[in-house]
Amino acid sequence: MVDPKRHQQTSHSSLLGLSTWFTCVGIVFLLLWGGALQCYRRKRERRRGDGFLALDDWEPHIRGITSFTGIVGIIVPVMFFAQSFMFGGLLAAFEGWTYEDGFEYVLGNAVGIGPLIDMQPSAHLGKAGNIVVSLLSLIACSTVLGLTATSATALQLITGVDGLNKRVLCLVLFLIVPAMLVILAVASGLIVALLEDWTVLYGFLFMIGNLCGVQTPFTQDTPQTVEGNFVTCLCFTLELAVSGVIIGIIGDHPALHNLMDFLEGAHSDSANQLTTDSLDDLLKNESWEVRMATAELMGKLGNVMYAEPLKAILNDDVHKVRDAATAALALLAANTFTDPDKIWDVSADKEVPIDLRLSVSI
Repeated sequence: MVDPKRHQQTSHSSLLGLSTWFTCVGIVFLLLWGGALQCYRRKRERRRGDGFLALDDWEPHIRGITSFTGIVGIIVPVMFFAQSFMFGGLLAAFEGWTYEDGFEYVLGNAVGIGPLIDMQPSAHLGKAGNIVVSLLSLIACSTVLGLTATSATALQLITGVDGLNKRVLCLVLFLIVPAMLVILAVASGLIVALLEDWTVLYGFLFMIGNLCGVQTPFTQDTPQTVEGNFVTCLCFTLELAVSGVIIGIIGDHPALHNLMDFLEGAHSDSANQLTTDSLDDLLKNESWEVRMATAELMGKLGNVMYAEPLKAILNDDVHKVRDAATAALALLAANTFTDPDKIWDVSADKEVPIDLRLSVSI
């Protein structure tokens, strides 16, 4: 095993230097990547699907993987490192520590692996600062969970799982996701084991215990090298990203919505709870005033899912309803797509001019 004393003198400054190098390289890469995409976008009109990390021209899975990799692999670690740079220095000033000590203390707590140094704030000002830093770390972790839960990759998984039955949902949550965590623990444990001169089993036990948040460690060994601690920090940020995807899948699945309706009751009276099905039912109401008002509401909401139901009333018996549907489709196109004269034809799976949509048979 590695002797901890052998790395005691160089661990602080080297870990700080490695984190600084990663942060600088990550920021430069993001700027170059975003700048290149911006130069490409200038050659054409900006589209709704264009982002800083991806373009609307790309296939959905390519966009999702690219943006997810940029968020998890660069933005999230840089965010934690930047937080540690800032508040580590403040904590060090309060306690009279070196800047390296403060950085490591904040970094270890920010990513959730605990202090990387055997020091604790003792001054009242230092304890108060530690509380503030801990709260900010909690906010940062929550932000990471929110980012990954709403990322394109997570939304693609959510969309796929939403249409599956409860058995498949259980298969995803209790087999596929745990398998992903085990694979992550094996891969990261192998890297840490090589860096720390551990056995592969020790590396796996260390990472799986920490990734699962086990309070009693499966092994008493902890990384002592700079590289080992750095890899551990990066792996913990990746674990947060995986947790965010899990939260997104569970939180947006109809099974959980049904459970909340059972516990709290349905919130059908809330405008935020309006669904495509409920609005579609209103379009079939016997009162033409209700149909017209519903069409106008769909246009204002600007949801692309309302395009198909609106097509069904373009041939309504009441001309006011037909006019409302046409206006709603135009408003929907203006709010949702780059070309205000076009709307998404679900059956054709492409944008078509609105005037042509009037002749589409339903």
